[in-house]
Amino acid sequence: MANQNNLQISGVLNKHDFIKRITQLMPVERIYISHHYNAQESQVKELTFVLPRVSKIHTAEAKLLIGMIMADYPEYSFSVFTVQEIKRALHYGSMIFYTICKEENLLYQSEGIVELLSADMTAKAVLKKAKRNFEKEWKKIIGFGEGFQFYFDQAKYDLAAFMLHQVVELSYRTVELLVIGKDKAVHSIRHHQSLMKGYLRELGVVFNEEDEAEMALLTLLDGAYRSVRYELDYEISQEQLQRLSAKADLVKNLVWRMYEQMVSDFKEEQPLDLIIAKICDLVPVVQIYKLARYAKADVRLGMFSSAEKEPVEVHYYLLVICDAPCTSEVFNVQGIIKGVTLLMHSAKDAQDALRDNQLFFHELLRKGELIYGAESVGFAIPELDDKQVLLHKTQLWYNRYNRAVALVEAAADVTEEENGIVMSSMLSQAMVQICLVYIEDNISYRPNQLSLKHLFALCRMIDPLIDEVFPTSRDEDRKLFEVLLDADRNLRYRVHACVNTTDQCMLLRRCNDWLERVRSSARLDKL
Repeated sequence: MANQNNLQISGVLNKHDFIKRITQLMPVERIYISHHYNAQESQVKELTFVLPRVSKIHTAEAKLLIGMIMADYPEYSFSVFTVQEIKRALHYGSMIFYTICKEENLLYQSEGIVELLSADMTAKAVLKKAKRNFEKEWKKIIGFGEGFQFYFDQAKYDLAAFMLHQVVELSYRTVELLVIGKDKAVHSIRHHQSLMKGYLRELGVVFNEEDEAEMALLTLLDGAYRSVRYELDYEISQEQLQRLSAKADLVKNLVWRMYEQMVSDFKEEQPLDLIIAKICDLVPVVQIYKLARYAKADVRLGMFSSAEKEPVEVHYYLLVICDAPCTSEVFNVQGIIKGVTLLMHSAKDAQDALRDNQLFFHELLRKGELIYGAESVGFAIPELDDKQVLLHKTQLWYNRYNRAVALVEAAADVTEEENGIVMSSMLSQAMVQICLVYIEDNISYRPNQLSLKHLFALCRMIDPLIDEVFPTSRDEDRKLFEVLLDADRNLRYRVHACVNTTDQCMLLRRCNDWLERVRSSARLDKL
């Protein structure tokens, strides 16, 4: 039985009948539904049909056959690719196919087919490849531009025209890869301009079709490729070349602008509304509050910071209030959804926290940014006792801080333990206490998930200072951090686990550093 998601398609036929018509007509491996903006900046729904690796029908024939059915759905555009084309494009960093070929966009998938996007194909990896390959093409474009100038200065206008043709052709083919996923392997600039009309209005009207002089100029440019290579009678004037050079510069500038826009849009790969939809599919949600929006460029936007900068790679922090107790299955939702840190609490937990004078919930339920659910859920918000809050906060700070100090000192004294497992486990426990001190002190929140990874994420939400103490940008730093995360598991279950002396010393130094920073940043006098 083939797989069909719950995505809907409007029109004369229902989704089941639509897919049946298509699959009876030809073998189709997948159908994706997505959205893009056309040249008129209107949102267009698009269906992407993926043909199997072995198909008796050529892509051009498939387009004609599918086009007959799609005539019943004028509100949809469509495209057809083979699975080989998409995999090849993804290998070279296709941002457009990475965006389209996601599970949430899958309308239909034939039986026994594996996902196009492998688990290790992250947005970061795709973006890196996309940038590298764009830069390669851009160097070619710049090179042909330099060739144009070289021959123009020597008054070899036919060769200069050939170079200019290559500048424009490569610019169009590069942008086609970006916005369509596949370039058109033709040398006709007229054809490339016509192709781009439906996607980027400005690139579709570089040469005005209603202006005879401009179309004559386009014909002259198109003639340069074949005439200069195979014929001897190609002629073009200096003035005509100058006009064409201005057109080439315009195309280059538009392509570069489009590339920068796509890179900028691609970085925030998971829209917030999609994250919310996934959470609601997995747990019974009463309310969701947005706590912060964090970017890797030291940007936090939310109730705990007023920084305002353009984000780079966005990560959301959300409080999710559920209509059921928070069991391990509820907490496991965190591992399913990327790009977000979830603070999961039941409605009863939230009400109990309000009665218990927890400032975090008082502040959030009064003036937090509610992004899902009704405001009038029915929480009884009692009057906040400021003195009681400060007293409890101070007692808790000293208790946890003293525990952390004792654990770090004890870890430093474990010198007879050769494999470092006991020491790393004690440091891991110390870090839990230090993080709890820091979180309670800064946002008055008492986490109900005590994994070190989750606590580090909350500390990062408050201030990315923790990334200076425990960096993870390099492989060796990530491995060292994982030693800390796995310390308790290693102590309990992995008899042959070992932490070398260098890592032990580094962990001890970093834990002491974080302990000192938390102590020096204490703000117990503030609510």
